[in-house]
Amino acid sequence: MRRSESFEGNQSGSFLVSVLCNFTAQYNISAITICLIVMKDLYPRTEKSELIALIGVFLGSILGQSLFGYIGDVMGRRKALQYANVCCALGALGTALLTGGKELVLYSSIFAWRVVLGVGAGALIPLSAIFAAEHKEFANIIERRRHVAWAMFWQLPGTFFPFFVAFVLSKAFPNAIDLQWRMTLGLGAVPALVTLLIGMGSEEAKCYRIASQEVSISNSLRKVDHWHKLFGTGGAWWCSAVTQYGPFLVTPIILANLFDTQEDAETVSSQTWKSCFINVVGMIGVMTCISLFSSLGTKHQQLWGFLFIAFAYFMLGACYGMVDDFLLFFLFCLAMFAIHAGPRVTTFVLATEVFPPEVRSTFVGLSAAAGSCGALVITCANYALYDTYGLATSLVLFGLVALLGVVITHLCCNHIEGEQLKPPRVSEEASLHYCQKHLLVQSNILQRSIVRTAKYTEYV
Repeated sequence: MRRSESFEGNQSGSFLVSVLCNFTAQYNISAITICLIVMKDLYPRTEKSELIALIGVFLGSILGQSLFGYIGDVMGRRKALQYANVCCALGALGTALLTGGKELVLYSSIFAWRVVLGVGAGALIPLSAIFAAEHKEFANIIERRRHVAWAMFWQLPGTFFPFFVAFVLSKAFPNAIDLQWRMTLGLGAVPALVTLLIGMGSEEAKCYRIASQEVSISNSLRKVDHWHKLFGTGGAWWCSAVTQYGPFLVTPIILANLFDTQEDAETVSSQTWKSCFINVVGMIGVMTCISLFSSLGTKHQQLWGFLFIAFAYFMLGACYGMVDDFLLFFLFCLAMFAIHAGPRVTTFVLATEVFPPEVRSTFVGLSAAAGSCGALVITCANYALYDTYGLATSLVLFGLVALLGVVITHLCCNHIEGEQLKPPRVSEEASLHYCQKHLLVQSNILQRSIVRTAKYTEYV
């Protein structure tokens, strides 16, 4: 009974760590968006300074996901998560406390600290997915997928919470602009430190412990098959990130038209309500995705998700300026729903299922880094696309990227879907050696018990 309770406690503890990691990462990634709104009157910004503030976290994420993914295989998931949380906390505190000067200097220092933050926050996302999946490694495949998806679900509250914090601070300290944005960014260190403390009591999953002891990481990294799979998981993650972060300039315009506000007259209050609405749509999408795991494979959910995203963006591009705002808003919500009901969740789940435990962290990290590359590319290209081709053409281009996601999922994930249905893959040699050691330990315990019993009987 005690052993069962301990096992359930470890699983619930690992899930809590995964939830907190997702919340922490997304809070810190999203916080800069509302802080730029808070800062706009006191620190006027140009497109260049705004871009500098935004891209730092993506550059850091690429580095962090690649580096900490490998650390997760060599040193363990738990230690990698701890180091990532430390980087995240340092980046959040540095952005809040160690930035200053005039506009260009301020935004440049924010960029530098956001790179540090991105190293940690970016690494938390794939590591938390692995942590959630591996503590359900020997469970039913549907249960494991749902476990990972529910952990990822908490990215959405993490996205909204900095808006809520900024809203509360704007009401409590209406004239203290510096205090508002610095506290909003600095509070991102709190969940990182809480996750760090809770994670210290967690344990590595059994499948990783077996694989790390008996399987050579370097030999496994040389297997060409793993790199072929990376093209499918990483390519899909890249397309998903572009379709998710692509509408960065589109969202304020469509929502401003709907709510009859000027785009340049955005306030913290209006941005908070809009963020709340978008995240509610996202939550409904994630819950829909979770409910479909029992009837559709991960690959098919991802494929249909990309198709719906492409349809929504093509319709938005074709109808923009020709129909009323309500229809545009409906198509925008359809795109947000499709993103969260499909690729945003399935890219996490798919990557954790197809790589063996000894190199899983490395390849899931590289897949996530491909997604960060997509977010970086589209964030940098957004202004040029909008200024050169206009909004309608930009939306059609996002739809084409979604179609590319359909092609990659269909052609490069065929071999992956079969892998998902196999039992957890630990080598036979590793499993045999692990069982032999376990039996040896048990026999030693039994032998000592017999000796003690004999001595006690002789004494009596």
